[in-house]
Amino acid sequence: IVHSVPAADLGGHRLGLDPCSLAAVMSRRITTWDHPDILRQNPHLRVPANQPINVVRRVRGSSSTAGVTSYLQNVHLGAAGCPAWSLGSGRTITWPQGTTPAQGSGGIASALVNTPYSISYLDAGFGHDNNLEEISLKNRAGRFLTSKEADISAAGAQAAATIGQPGSIPSQPTSSWANVTLNDRDGQTTWPITAFSYFYVEKDLRRFNQTGEVLKAFIKFIMDHPSLASEFRFSKIPQSIYNYNIATLNSIQTSGTPFVFESSSTTQAGVGAGPYVISGKRRGYQDLALAAATSNITTLQSSVASLEASSAAGGCSCKDYDDSDVKAIANVAAVFGVLAFVISVIVAIKVFCCTPGHRGGAAKVERESNSVSMGVMPASQMEIKLSEKV
Repeated sequence: IVHSVPAADLGGHRLGLDPCSLAAVMSRRITTWDHPDILRQNPHLRVPANQPINVVRRVRGSSSTAGVTSYLQNVHLGAAGCPAWSLGSGRTITWPQGTTPAQGSGGIASALVNTPYSISYLDAGFGHDNNLEEISLKNRAGRFLTSKEADISAAGAQAAATIGQPGSIPSQPTSSWANVTLNDRDGQTTWPITAFSYFYVEKDLRRFNQTGEVLKAFIKFIMDHPSLASEFRFSKIPQSIYNYNIATLNSIQTSGTPFVFESSSTTQAGVGAGPYVISGKRRGYQDLALAAATSNITTLQSSVASLEASSAAGGCSCKDYDDSDVKAIANVAAVFGVLAFVISVIVAIKVFCCTPGHRGGAAKVERESNSVSMGVMPASQMEIKLSEKV
């Protein structure tokens, strides 16, 4: 939850809200920053009298809207003295009059930067990257903290500890995940608005032949490289969820040959150069040839530069004429011509080898990024949790 109250009005403190006040602000029951409920939690706050709160919300369907509204709808159940959230939950809701629509996370950020005294919600990683000011939320344990201070993975670990219970992870990955929630979990450092990102995968991939093995290898690679999650401001899943995922992945049926990974620090003699190996170490023949050609060109450029410098320094006359210089330059030119032909052949080979239907040696993994989708999973599919999203 982010805001744009000027720093001068905060008196060197962070702005904090409990769930009840946040719901009242987002539903327009509280419309000014100097409302008694806000000042009670922020005695340091010095805003102009009756300063309006500008509520910025997403204009189209958004998983961020779904996460925040689900939290607001459920966190108040049974809370004394706090009216329940009445706007419903989902990717889209009917917001009250007086709220400001914005398109995407970029639109949210732009609205906050350009309009002081605003409040909104977005993916925490995007907010951190754009240096937006974050509101401290009161979690279930009664602590005010920001998402940077919280242990994001704690909510997932708690869900894994209650597998099979209502609202938690189902014991069978083919069961419905429609009611799984990580919101408002216990714990001193638990962040109250957290969600999984998912892979939705068919449990029988045999009709896809080797492509099914490629998909399984990709998913395994993502799970085994949690640094990809932190690169995109996600938090890695706890070990208990990882183990759950591995069991799910191993149960998926395929009909091809499984791929083997080779890292840049390991060598598998013989096997590493064979088929169905995804290597972070080995290169194809065209890559080696291109590297050698590049090295030769660098050497020749240095030789030409040396000859040019020598010619400029000593000049040329009939008296000291030596045809060895001409021969050297002619040889260099000939080598350049041969290299140009070799490079064109290398490029042609590289294009040919990268054409669908052709395979040339072990593949090299350059980079992977996590692609996820959200939705309700049919009974014929399985889910693989990638990471936890703030």
